[in-house]
Amino acid sequence: MKTPDIIHLLIVNESQNEAETITNLFRNDGNPARTERPSSADELERLLTETQWDLLIADGLHPQIDLKKLKLLLKQIKEDIPVLLLTRSANQANNIDHAIELDVVDVIYRDQEDWLLRVAMREIKNRRIRRENKQLSNNFNELQARYDLVLEGSNDAIAYVIDGMHINVNDAYAEYFGYEDPDDLAVMPLIDLIADDKQADFKKFLKSYAKAQSQEASLETTGASSDGSPLVMSMDFSPASYEEEDCTQVIIRSEGGSGSGSKVDTDSGHFLNQLKYYVAQTKAKETAGALICIQPWNFWKTRQELGLFISGELLELMGELTADNLDGRGSIGRVGGDFFVIAIPDIHVDEALALAENLCKKVNDHLFEIDHTTARLQAKAGVVVFDKETPEAAEIVIDYAFHGLAEFVDSVTDKLAILYQPAAEPVDLYSGDIDLNELVEQGKLDMMFQPMVSLKGAEGEYYEVMTSIKDENDEPVKTYKVAETMLTKTDGSGFDRWLLFSAIKRLAVQRKGGKDTRLVLNITPSALRDADFANWAANAINAAGLKPGTLVIQLEEGPATNSLKLAANLFQNLRKVKCDVSLANFGINESAMQTMQALKVKMVKINYFAATGQKTPEGDTFDLKEILAAVNENDGIGFVPGVSQAADMAKLWQYGAAFIQGEYLQGPNKEMNYEFTDIT
Repeated sequence: MKTPDIIHLLIVNESQNEAETITNLFRNDGNPARTERPSSADELERLLTETQWDLLIADGLHPQIDLKKLKLLLKQIKEDIPVLLLTRSANQANNIDHAIELDVVDVIYRDQEDWLLRVAMREIKNRRIRRENKQLSNNFNELQARYDLVLEGSNDAIAYVIDGMHINVNDAYAEYFGYEDPDDLAVMPLIDLIADDKQADFKKFLKSYAKAQSQEASLETTGASSDGSPLVMSMDFSPASYEEEDCTQVIIRSEGGSGSGSKVDTDSGHFLNQLKYYVAQTKAKETAGALICIQPWNFWKTRQELGLFISGELLELMGELTADNLDGRGSIGRVGGDFFVIAIPDIHVDEALALAENLCKKVNDHLFEIDHTTARLQAKAGVVVFDKETPEAAEIVIDYAFHGLAEFVDSVTDKLAILYQPAAEPVDLYSGDIDLNELVEQGKLDMMFQPMVSLKGAEGEYYEVMTSIKDENDEPVKTYKVAETMLTKTDGSGFDRWLLFSAIKRLAVQRKGGKDTRLVLNITPSALRDADFANWAANAINAAGLKPGTLVIQLEEGPATNSLKLAANLFQNLRKVKCDVSLANFGINESAMQTMQALKVKMVKINYFAATGQKTPEGDTFDLKEILAAVNENDGIGFVPGVSQAADMAKLWQYGAAFIQGEYLQGPNKEMNYEFTDIT
């Protein structure tokens, strides 16, 4: 049962006994009340300015505080506080002419306690409704501002449409159709941008979309630019709001998803190949190159202060500024997270360190302007040299540079960059410093299945797909989570498709055998920039004849947050093919709940450290109960790993966990043979 909210009462009454009687009137009715009784006008002014009051009950005969003074104070603080006026006789009530001027909500006889309570609770409820409406209005205005920011800053062509007419478009949209000024499209019918031979079909589509009131819809059609030339395009339609009016948002995706003309390579696979080329080049020439890893430290605070969208735009500006100060040397990429990597061949170590320090200084001294918001960043950098002794795997070089950065990013030092010199040790095959795609090509990967058991009686048998590496005897290596550690380190485009295809085949066989099996698959961040991944997935799912909701695609929360636009696009496309989506490693980042809300995700897998109550390698701890409460408040479904004993299940059930997973139930297994029973 929900505990009643505390009522804050301000009682202007000379009598302490009468004030206590009024307070007890509320408390005896089951309403906890906190009251204050000012004895002077100065004290009344102080209380009005220090606290938000739900109700003010005034006696018109107070010797120190008259009603005119009260009216003046309320006008000065501009607070919406309902006022009830107590009177002892009809004559007194008739003589208080300025009660109307004071805007009191009612004049009540002192002995009408039941009526006083009813009126008071009515006005308290109405005030809270007004307060909530004001908050909603403020939230809406903030959301509208964010919409405008996204509209103007996006590389995608975006328009808002009402009754088939453009009401607002961004620069990218106008440019896409060959117009110099977005205002040229104001109040222009949307159909005027469609090729003549496609207009009839387009009209039918709009009618069906309006009739069905669809949440999302897509259309492949041919547009017409301002000069009449045809434009083959994909249009995404979704309900939206603009300036408090219901409308339709239309998005025409820009090719590649990262924006044309960007100086920063956001294709992790492309950047890794470039780095591999540089490493091979230095080996052949017996020269040396350098990789610089540059990162804004304590960026989570910036993200918390500015929000996901603005902080995302801020990172993009930092990348562009860094690229501008390279003078055309080497390549800069953003392969994941909130850090950038710069690969430069033929550079001396001292020169590389000086360059890294200069890049950090340029970032630290720069004032970034985003939608009337000014922000600063504090960057540090890790530098690693690659030469003939360096392993050829580009992922290892990046890992070295990031490791060097991580070693001193939180240290108290005036240095902006540090040189990391890795020990001359052989690379651990199972440390994550290997290429997933190479393992796929070699046939060295295998799937394991670990059950996820419902604590709330959900339908279906859920398994998470774990990826293991085969040993020389084609048996799975005991370290089942090895591939999970690689999901954010390599270009996993080949791995993603292998995993999806292999899992679908196993799932189809399982379901044909009469099992209501559902699989949760972990994909790499590479899928965010694989424009064809969702379509490829759709074809594979349709070919297998899978029912909606039998496949859950799961992405790490960190990469999703750092590439929010791309994640939203991917999740939207996956939902179109009836895939559920989930965020993994959830709950340890400050922006986790914001990401969950922004991406409209319902399923999340809690981070292992948070789930088990263990400290992270950095010494951080997290409140699992608090994380699950936040997830449930957003109508989410929380998957909790690490269950090692029976006592864990009772605790997690009390915390509101939806699914549990762990060695106590069953570890990863080559077969999906867990006996699901009602454990609640």
